[in-house]
Amino acid sequence: MPGLRPDVEQLRREHRDRATWLRRARDCEPGTDWNAVRIGVRALLAAGDPPPAP
Repeated sequence: MPGLRPDVEQLRREHRDRATWLRRARDCEPGTDWNAVRIGVRALLAAGDPPPAP
């Protein structure tokens, strides 16, 4: 469009970020406590079906 000027520096920053986000995401360890998840699932399954909503 006439009169619009792109922010070239911001575009460069965004390009650098997009070029590395996947590697950064793969390197990130979420730290899930899988033992706690298993215990929670067992508790939910042991509780059975919830009562019907009123």
